[in-house]
Amino acid sequence: EVGHFCFTVSNTTACIHDVEIKEDLRRNGYGYQMISSALQDIFEKYEAVILHVTYENFPAYQLYKKLNFKVLEEFDYYEL
Repeated sequence: EVGHFCFTVSNTTACIHDVEIKEDLRRNGYGYQMISSALQDIFEKYEAVILHVTYENFPAYQLYKKLNFKVLEEFDYYEL
C-alpha cells in the first residue's frame, strides 16, 4: 500500500478527505497519481469535487493547486 484517501458524497458533489501517502514514499508523485486517477472516476459520476486542506500542510496544498483545485473559502478553526 502506497497510500489512501476517502471521499463522501452529497447529492452531486464529492468531497475528498483523509488523503495520506506513507511517509517514506512521499514526494515521489504518488499523491498526484492517486488523486488524478480518482478524479477521472469521480467526475464520471459527480458534478463537483471539493476538498479541505490545512494551509499549514504546504505539500498537500501545493499538490491540490497542481491538480487545479482553487481556493473558494478559507476558515479559521479554534480549539479550547
